[in-house]
Amino acid sequence: MKSVIFTCAFLICIIKLSSQNFSGHPPGLHWQKISLESGNIFFPQGIESKALSVADIIHHTYSTDTTLGPKRFKINIVLQNQTVNSNGYVGIGPLISEYYLTPPHDPYLLGPIDWTHGLATHEYRHVLQAMNSRTGLNTFIYHLLGEEAWGLSYGYAVPDWFAEGDAVNAETIHSNAGRGRMPSFVSSFRALNQDHILWTYNKVRNGSYKDLVPNHYVFGYTMVKYVNDHFGTDQWNNIFNSAVRYDRLILPFNHALKKYTGISESTLYKSAIGGLTADSTDSELNDEIILKNNQSQVIKNYISPNTLENGNLIYLESSGDQLPALYLLSPDKRKRMITATGISTDDDFTFKEPIACWTEITTSPRWDNKDYSDIYYYNLKTKTKVRVTFKQKYFRPSLSNNLTKIVCSEYLPDGSSALVILNTAGSLIHKFKLENNILATFPIFERGDSTILTILRGNGVSTIHRFQVNTGFHQPILYPIHGVISNLNVIHDTAYFSSDFSGRDNLFALDLTSNKLSQFTFNSIGIRQFHIRHGFLWYNYQTSTGIQIRKKKLSDCIFKEIEIPPSKDELNSPLEQRAAHTANVQINPAGPYNNPFRIYSWTVRPDEGGNVFRVLGKNILGTLSATSAYSYQLSEKSHSISNNISIGSMYPVITASLANTYGRNISRLNSKQDSIRWNETGLRIGASVPLTYFVHNQIINIQPSISFGQYSPHYKAGERKNYQSTQFIRSAVSVSSQQRRALQHVSSRFAQSLTLQWSRAINNKADAVDLMTSLNIPGIGKNHTVEFNLNMHQQLLSDPYRYPIPSRFISGYEAFSSDRFLWTRVAYHLPLAYPDFGIQGLLFLKRIRSRIFLEKMNNIVNRNPKNLEINYRSIGTELLVDGNLFNALPVSFGLRYSHLLDKDLLLNNKKPRIDLLIEQLF
Repeated sequence: MKSVIFTCAFLICIIKLSSQNFSGHPPGLHWQKISLESGNIFFPQGIESKALSVADIIHHTYSTDTTLGPKRFKINIVLQNQTVNSNGYVGIGPLISEYYLTPPHDPYLLGPIDWTHGLATHEYRHVLQAMNSRTGLNTFIYHLLGEEAWGLSYGYAVPDWFAEGDAVNAETIHSNAGRGRMPSFVSSFRALNQDHILWTYNKVRNGSYKDLVPNHYVFGYTMVKYVNDHFGTDQWNNIFNSAVRYDRLILPFNHALKKYTGISESTLYKSAIGGLTADSTDSELNDEIILKNNQSQVIKNYISPNTLENGNLIYLESSGDQLPALYLLSPDKRKRMITATGISTDDDFTFKEPIACWTEITTSPRWDNKDYSDIYYYNLKTKTKVRVTFKQKYFRPSLSNNLTKIVCSEYLPDGSSALVILNTAGSLIHKFKLENNILATFPIFERGDSTILTILRGNGVSTIHRFQVNTGFHQPILYPIHGVISNLNVIHDTAYFSSDFSGRDNLFALDLTSNKLSQFTFNSIGIRQFHIRHGFLWYNYQTSTGIQIRKKKLSDCIFKEIEIPPSKDELNSPLEQRAAHTANVQINPAGPYNNPFRIYSWTVRPDEGGNVFRVLGKNILGTLSATSAYSYQLSEKSHSISNNISIGSMYPVITASLANTYGRNISRLNSKQDSIRWNETGLRIGASVPLTYFVHNQIINIQPSISFGQYSPHYKAGERKNYQSTQFIRSAVSVSSQQRRALQHVSSRFAQSLTLQWSRAINNKADAVDLMTSLNIPGIGKNHTVEFNLNMHQQLLSDPYRYPIPSRFISGYEAFSSDRFLWTRVAYHLPLAYPDFGIQGLLFLKRIRSRIFLEKMNNIVNRNPKNLEINYRSIGTELLVDGNLFNALPVSFGLRYSHLLDKDLLLNNKKPRIDLLIEQLF
């Protein structure tokens, strides 16, 4: 029974739904704070209007929305304005929410809704979910073990598809936009339907490495809406509260759904998705296919087609087994890669022959929450790749027709946006600031390069404006519409674009002289990216195996003239002020007293060889964290109390720890004679500088560190002494570089790492050196990797103190101590199968992979008159499974079989060994 309790506590304690970057804020931001009954909002000085908008929305929602229950308490919300990433989350353990305020250039991420408005509406719905989940058994778990335990319990009781689907529903019904209004949001399900594919609920719930499976936001919203439409909007309150109260311990949400609707999760999925159909008579099905996926068990996407004068096609290719790269396709169907594109907020590019242009993320090395989006281009004639800008926040660059200027969008940390014109060296020519909450997207030069067309979006509407290059004067050429406009292109006197205002994403043509608008595709799945040249239309088409490039004559398209009624909403109208600051909002500096440290979890979990009770705490802005722990080691029946603290508000991260251990002992086997018993105290104070760089597709980490430590043993009276009191300095540097991984890559295909650590005693001769290196190179297949490892450790056994050894012992052999050793390993890592199979609600298996390895270890033990040399070799294989536990928690586990080529001197045999491996546990 004790084992069951400890196992359950372990599962409960280690989960974090989302986590905050520790020490990620650059200094000098001058944090401010708004205190409300509903929560505290922390934000950098200069974005007060954004913070007040968030305050209005959450105060109104806190006061009026009881659709999931009346439970309320405060939450801390942090607004991030230094990163170019567009995101937001609510985390439990600790309970906190962060909004990344830079809006996405891609309108299909959230539609034309104001980004801050959308974030606040969506993320605060998650807050209401979390608040009202702390009831019944969840309340008991929270009081017993804290927020981490509550987070896991909530995650088990409520599936992620409901949490995100309910939040998408909130953003849709509480605004004039939102993803629920966007046909593109469910287009992947329509593509599956057109190919007569309906995945099982278990598969869409857990995802796949090999097949197109829409994410939980998509089918979650569809299922939430289906219940609202067929069973009433109040039923989710009943279902949710029954699940979080654990009216049934096993699959509580499925039980609650059946209780109030009479149908299971899988039945609800089939019924909801059944309405997302596509026409089998779409005319595009008869068009010429230029590029399509001919491989099985991998998704391939060919996007953004553009043609050259010589007939070649340039496009961006990405897939489950390769990173995005630009390719050329010749008329005789031969293709070659031009260049890889790097880590970006938007995997896309623009093209004006002979130059392809895009953006990549560049970092502020020390601060994780500060980064940039800079412009790169590749010249097909000179075959050169050029970085145009440095430390800017530019998006969607497009070249002028004479190739001398670049127009792009700019989103600044103060919340403003602008249309920017640069020369090809990156120098600023013009900058046209836009009204608050208005974003310029897909800017392009018109013929003559004296004017620019761009899509403006905001307040739930989109339109097209023409800007004068020299003056910045602009005026609309299209009425504002409720919907998305994207992928703007102009040819002669016609502007072409894609839009969803007719109910599907299709292509439209706007005559710039007569202002007449025509629709010329009528596809039931949707067409968004396209290219027109020499009377032909190249376009992207979503299928169940990926995105294809298709082609048709423009003259074969039927141009149907349409009329857009004027929108009631204006593009630059202010955000709806629901609460109108009736909460008596005050803005105060968020100094040390307004950035409090709070304890959020107190947990019991099994640890290495024993059991640990931990108390965890952190301050709101993630610059101070601390842990206190009590542990009991079963092997030697010793007790320890430890305290750790990290301070991340300065350039170096400062860490300190103090630990006391009681009842340590060493005894001869089966005898209490000649035992050594002692207590010990360990102290460590250190500093490190974590640095991160993005270089195209490589992520480089460098971390120098130094620490001072003191080890003090306290022996029982009359006991023989083992180790001496030691003060030491440890210097270390870690350097790693790894290529980002495509979905199916079993490990990074290009990776290098090196850690060098030197520990030197101050008051005696206890010195140790450790070296750990690794190298990954591509294997035979696209998803295969050859992995090399080399570890070295050196410290005399006769030293008065032994430092912990950070490297591992050779597989299959019983570990022992030596004065120095060298361990080498080479392994071939490859996937074997993608089963996509499991037991609903328990375990789902997504991938089976293997490592075949050869290891060698040379150990030296210093002796007089001759050193003892022990050489071990082993070969074997690891069989690993990647999947999800309880439909939500990622796990990787398996077995290692080690065949010994030399006799194990401690066990006196060469018997093969099988070990359990756990590579990832949540």
